[in-house]
Amino acid sequence: MIRWGKRNGHQRFKCRSCSLLFIWTNEGVKQSNEFIWFTRWVLGRRTLKDLVAESGYSKSTLQRLFKVYLSKPPRFIIRYKTGLRLIIDGTYFGRTLCLILYYDSARRYPLYFRYSTNEFYRELKEDLQLLKSLGIEVDSVTCDGKKSIIKAVRKVYEQVTVQRCTVHVQRNVRNWLTRKPKSKAAKKLRYLIGLLHHIKNIVEQNMWIIAFDNWYLQHKAIIEEKVYRKQTGRWWYKHRQLRRSAISIKNAIPDLFHFIQTPDIPKSTNGIDSYFGHLKTNLKIHRGLSAVNKKAFVLWFLHMKSLRL
Repeated sequence: MIRWGKRNGHQRFKCRSCSLLFIWTNEGVKQSNEFIWFTRWVLGRRTLKDLVAESGYSKSTLQRLFKVYLSKPPRFIIRYKTGLRLIIDGTYFGRTLCLILYYDSARRYPLYFRYSTNEFYRELKEDLQLLKSLGIEVDSVTCDGKKSIIKAVRKVYEQVTVQRCTVHVQRNVRNWLTRKPKSKAAKKLRYLIGLLHHIKNIVEQNMWIIAFDNWYLQHKAIIEEKVYRKQTGRWWYKHRQLRRSAISIKNAIPDLFHFIQTPDIPKSTNGIDSYFGHLKTNLKIHRGLSAVNKKAFVLWFLHMKSLRL
């Protein structure tokens, strides 16, 4: 076998015994090179037009290759079973598709996932029971405060510490009180909630809780004040958003400051929110995917991101 020129940029060979001309191909290398372009399509925020210019493949060839990969989404492998600091949260793609992710914040990789239409208690409990049956030990769970998540965690992992996301508590109260509240009580509460993310030790924690308790006692009459509403035909709270904010904080306080005594516990869900943000940005570039391909794209994204850690 000898070299015999090039054809279309590829080295050609000739067999000395039978004079057959052929191009030597390595299927493994070929598939590896093709997968590089799929990886850039999923993670690199490249459009098909960009990849056509970079790779030399035609648009139809790339579409055919990507269709094959999307038809065979990867399987998740649980690599760690102990010392997990989970963040559990869901994100929505449209109105009918919800991705619930069990994210290990300590090692920054997705442990488990589920597709659903909402964050239902029954499904969350099933997932946690499955993880527990596999011998997975969870040290703490950080969540945004949804009742279904907290209830499911405490049902399956009774002794696990549940940390409420401080950012969600702060954001919700600010939204309910609006940017420029009119009453003195609302202004004072908005000031207090603005201090929440500055708390870093147990002294500051106790001072903040005392300040909130004093605020609540001082304005309890306003918080509990009721008026008769003709629309509903019953008595109801006059300052609904103020009361909603106060009760929300009061219910969150027992699980709001675990991160101070145990610094390994993430105090917010920002880690997984950032993860979701990158996922949605990449997916938005390839809008137009079918529901099946969209699900497969998400799985490939999670798989590839976990391999890069």
